[in-house]
Amino acid sequence: TAYRVVRLKNFKDTKSRLPSVISGSINLLRRVAVPLPSRLVRQCDVLLAFDFMNGMPRRRDTKYILIAYDLIPLMFKKEYFPPFRANLKGSGLIHAVHSAFVYGMYRYALHLIKRRKYRLLSISDSTKEQFVKYLKIKPSLIRTVHLGNPLASTEFKMNHEELERVKEFTKGSYILFVGGNDPRRRIEDVIHAFNQVRGRGHKLRMVFAGFDFQSLDTIVSSNRKKDIETSSYNNDIHLLGY
Repeated sequence: TAYRVVRLKNFKDTKSRLPSVISGSINLLRRVAVPLPSRLVRQCDVLLAFDFMNGMPRRRDTKYILIAYDLIPLMFKKEYFPPFRANLKGSGLIHAVHSAFVYGMYRYALHLIKRRKYRLLSISDSTKEQFVKYLKIKPSLIRTVHLGNPLASTEFKMNHEELERVKEFTKGSYILFVGGNDPRRRIEDVIHAFNQVRGRGHKLRMVFAGFDFQSLDTIVSSNRKKDIETSSYNNDIHLLGY
């Protein structure tokens, strides 16, 4: 089967002079609310999308299939999108407004998926159950295709900015955590255990990797952010992102 990669415009404005929170909100609005360009989308018989928050086509333009990973932010709303008042008290007005806006865009995108009856490729049966339970999507619209790729066929290059930072790490012992920031991960316990081990004289450094750990700003829980900031060993806690 022949396929073609169609590169869609990246709305990320790296030259914006606006604060990152404001420019990020504008970029998110443009990605979610504005349909993908018809002149590009119509070049595809089928458009396979990896992230519904990066825009969707008009229904008439092409057949659209979305890869479904999970609904963690919806299932753990209080953790990923705390109530406005709690955010206002803990992080300030700008962060509280931004968090509410991001949640609104997230729910709007999920609404479009359900209303337009897009077909989904779920990475697991558990993920399929999430979309059926929380979005009431018909199981007939979801097909499970397990996520994975043989290592022999995977090319991986260290060309990301975050990975370049790894090269600067000195030799030593590290604790590596890879994952998200939802309550199941018990990040508070990880940081507490790290503090305890360091306090006993063990020279270790902590590395958090994953989308939620790109920087302190991307850690949605103010408590976890505070745990890192107030750690006596915060200079040895590294946020690596992807």
